[in-house]
Amino acid sequence: MYGGVTTNKNSLGLLAMISGLAATWSFIEGRKTSQWKLAASVGDIVVLAMCLWILNIANSATALTCFVLGLAVFFSCRLAWVRMNATRLTYALHILLVLSAIFLWSPITRGFLAESVGRDATLTTRTDIWDAVLNQGTNPIFGVGYNSFWLTAGGWKISQEFHIPHAHNGYLETYLNTGILGLALLIAVLFRAGRTASAQLVRGSSAGALLVALFVSGVIYNYTEVTFNKDNIVFFCILMTAVNVDIRPKVAPVMARSVIAQPSRPAIPRHSAVGKLGSMSVDAGRRS
Repeated sequence: MYGGVTTNKNSLGLLAMISGLAATWSFIEGRKTSQWKLAASVGDIVVLAMCLWILNIANSATALTCFVLGLAVFFSCRLAWVRMNATRLTYALHILLVLSAIFLWSPITRGFLAESVGRDATLTTRTDIWDAVLNQGTNPIFGVGYNSFWLTAGGWKISQEFHIPHAHNGYLETYLNTGILGLALLIAVLFRAGRTASAQLVRGSSAGALLVALFVSGVIYNYTEVTFNKDNIVFFCILMTAVNVDIRPKVAPVMARSVIAQPSRPAIPRHSAVGKLGSMSVDAGRRS
């Protein structure tokens, strides 16, 4: 198992996934400059090639799947039709995530997905872990306390049996620790992050497509791994996207339309009577 600069293969795959998406975005954005040369993007190409190599040897199916999905979302967001349909994009993102969650929890579809990436129907014993932690009977409203489930006797026993540090599902991990209350707050943050990423894309932000890709990849990554409420780059990116606020005045587009809608007035020659009267009024005002 390759760990590289991290502690395990899943963390290494996660790092390669995020870095690969960022390198792709950097390379595409760099080509927009008028003085772009291939030599200026050698670093991005090298990093992207290294990330692809690491994703291959790390053998992290979740990271590889989310990377491919993130690339598909990134290039789709660069289409003009997607940028012009902000409301539809926001709804499509959340519908996609709900459908993907249902797809994963269904044994039939989950088995099909697992076999397509070289895994078994249990997602490498993940479903067994989910059943074990749910049978512990934690408080459904408040959980057992923030990051405290694995400190309980039942959590410690499961961790020793399966040799795991978490539930291999970010949403389930949140539920175990903070219950339905914490899960509702997490979903609210994710909803805000999705709306903000979509808004940045529609406004023409250079990072809009990357934010949407990171958001979708991060949300789906937590179906079989845990990054929520942890010190990692995925949850950090989602939080930073959620708190991003556009401070530009919202009245500006309305004012611009009102100015454009006003008919242009013909210029009055200064040598006419009306023009001379206007000039005299301006001169009098300046002297006063």
